Amino acid sequence: MKNTTLALILMSCMLSTLYAQQTASKSSSDDLDAVISDLENNKPVKDRRVRLRNIQFLTGKAVFSPEDRAYLDTIAVFLVKAPTITMEIGGYTDNVGSDKVNNRLSQTRANAIRNYLVKEQNITAARLRAVGYGKRNPVATNETEEGRYANRRVELKVLGLTNDVYYIVTKDGKRIPANYVVTSKDSKSVSYRENENAPLVRVPAASVEYIEYPDGTRRLIGSTNVINEAGEKVNAPKPEEPTKELTHSGVDWLNANKRKPSILAQLNGMTTFILGDPLWKALPEGYAHTLGFGGTLFLEYKLNPTFFAGIEVGYLKWSTRIDLVESRKGPVIDQYFAEASQIPLLAHIRINLGQHFYIMPEGGLHLLKVKAGFGQPTDSFSGTQLAYGGALGYVHYLGEKKRVRLDIGAFYRQTTNSKTWDLQYGAAPMQYVGLRAGIGSLF
Repeated sequence: MKNTTLALILMSCMLSTLYAQQTASKSSSDDLDAVISDLENNKPVKDRRVRLRNIQFLTGKAVFSPEDRAYLDTIAVFLVKAPTITMEIGGYTDNVGSDKVNNRLSQTRANAIRNYLVKEQNITAARLRAVGYGKRNPVATNETEEGRYANRRVELKVLGLTNDVYYIVTKDGKRIPANYVVTSKDSKSVSYRENENAPLVRVPAASVEYIEYPDGTRRLIGSTNVINEAGEKVNAPKPEEPTKELTHSGVDWLNANKRKPSILAQLNGMTTFILGDPLWKALPEGYAHTLGFGGTLFLEYKLNPTFFAGIEVGYLKWSTRIDLVESRKGPVIDQYFAEASQIPLLAHIRINLGQHFYIMPEGGLHLLKVKAGFGQPTDSFSGTQLAYGGALGYVHYLGEKKRVRLDIGAFYRQTTNSKTWDLQYGAAPMQYVGLRAGIGSLF
């Protein structure tokens, strides 16, 4: 009995969801037809809203199912029937989750629909603006599942006219300029207006060869396909200039057609300490004090928002003083000095841990040159160190487009020498710890 009841409940939920989707689909189709009818009759349509049916994304991807692609194709047909209007694609969520997550989710969904219409259906990018509103402006209560389902939506909103000039090319060779064009919902007539003060003229669609858009592309009546002079389908040119996609907070987003900044150059200043050297720790009569300063240059490639791959080159200089004593508390009987310069050549992977923090494993070579001796540095040594370690840091991006980066961090590095002195106090493997601060820019 319990199983039967559960099955009936599940079936009821499925049927309710299916009915809601079909109703929303029919409603949006009727609303789009109503916009076309009002445009044909020269009625104002600014701020008119049309709710789309719920679009289902494939799990973990901003990819549409075949059914939803077919539905979005009908939206594209509406847009080519009314080519002189501009529209906003508004994404909304329910109240489950944080504002940050909901804002990002709604923006991502609106962007995905806009990108599909622009890239797959040749809709002019400047006509569409994607906006993520998050959980704002609910149309139903969020206290029930049905209400939350209604609030998880995408809406089209008419913003106004493009004010661009289109050309209606007729089969008898006329080329009529128009800043207002609309094709009837049955695609049997075309209405146009040459300017704001001109009357609305309606002609049979059969008399029109094609409509020429402001970018020079040509389209048949009611078709998203771009054609050439012979009437053959061709690929539409992709827009070169970015358009703005806005969140409800007014933050500018880069247009999906523009390559996002991916190369980062960063200049760092750093101070370095060498940890207790095992060689000197083993000598009861000596211990070392070492401090270094220098800088490095990062070049990083942005693989994605989480991972950067980079290389690092720099220059460090430090001095070491070793006090020789008979005991830790005894007087200094002699001093050993070392002056060193080092060129690090490293590769690293920066892994962002959220918006500001990161970890950065790194490895490579140190080119080392040392002068040392008792009393004063007299002996010279040069060699190569194999270095590996990592860093933990904090970054903050500045500017409206977040291209300038401030970076502070701490690092640890272990090295081994490929060459050592044949003297009494040779160069043992070293361990470095240090602090680094830098400023960089994305290009």
